[in-house]
Order: sequence, then structure tokens, then C-alpha cells
Amino acid sequence: MAPGARDTTSWLADPDPAIRSCAALSPGCAGNTEATRTILRALLDPAAIDSWFREPTAADPWAADPLPHIEGRLRHALLATAIDRAHDFEELLPAALASVPFCSNLTIADDWGPLLAAAFPSGYEQGAKLTPAQHRYLDALANRDVCWRYTHLVTSWFDDVGLPADRNAIRALLAGQRPHQ
Repeated sequence: MAPGARDTTSWLADPDPAIRSCAALSPGCAGNTEATRTILRALLDPAAIDSWFREPTAADPWAADPLPHIEGRLRHALLATAIDRAHDFEELLPAALASVPFCSNLTIADDWGPLLAAAFPSGYEQGAKLTPAQHRYLDALANRDVCWRYTHLVTSWFDDVGLPADRNAIRALLAGQRPHQ
């Protein structure tokens, strides 16, 4: 266990999913596969996570007391931890797809940008075949209108992984590649 990290493993069995998820965030649970599964399960229902605690909101970040040791939304902290702990993007895909309805061009730094980076950890080489997980995630993003407003906010994330930051170019890429198994 990391110095200063608290042992929260006993809380992973709590009946309350909010308690289990917060316990799983502990740095002391970084190597605990049950903690990672707890986070990934929680991320399948982003709306539930957003209802667990009064949190700061984008419209008024000081409307409520923020959660201790959590910067921003709990959902985003869980997502960042899942990205750090997951073995590969395929493991993250269900959580990634569940998060898409909550994504917008304004949330890219907190949700779909880091997930995009996780989907393409070595970047995308033009002409390379997409994995089925990459294809499904890009397709879901391409179908989410609010992600593509004011694309100057999203360009750097796409540039960083070697993908075009243009929705039509992403759709063309997807249309030219059928997911392989």
C-alpha cells in the first residue's frame, strides 16, 4: 500500500454503491481487481453516480461543498481512475459507451478525451485497422452531436492520437472500415 494510503478494502462490500465506489478510489486499492471492477460497474450508470452526492456543477462550481479529495465531478474521478487501472480499452469500453450520452465538447478534458487517448494508447497510424472497441467508441462519439460543437475545443485531443478532428472525416474512416473480430 502506498505511504499515506488508507486501507478501504472493507468498504468494497458496503451495500451502498456510492460507498463502494469511493472506497475503490483509494490509492490503497490501486492493485485490487475488485476495486477496479467496482469502479467499472459504477460507471455503467453515470446518472446514478451524479445523484449520489451534492457536487459542484459546471454552471455553479461553488453551489455545494465538493467531495473531499475529489476535484470536480465524482463521475470524472471514477473515470480517470478506471482509465489508470484498466488493462486495455476493451475493458473500459462498456463504461466508455455509457459515458457518451453525458459527453459534450465542454467535457472533453474530463471524459471522452482521456477515453479517446486510452482507446489509442500508441496513437492511430493512418490506414491502420481499428479494433472493434475503437470502432464502436468512435462511432458512438460521431453520433453525439454536442461533442462536435466548436471543434477547436476538441482538436488537440484528436491531434494527440493522430485522428482527424472532423466529424465527417471520422465517419468516413468508420465507413471505410468494418470492425474486425
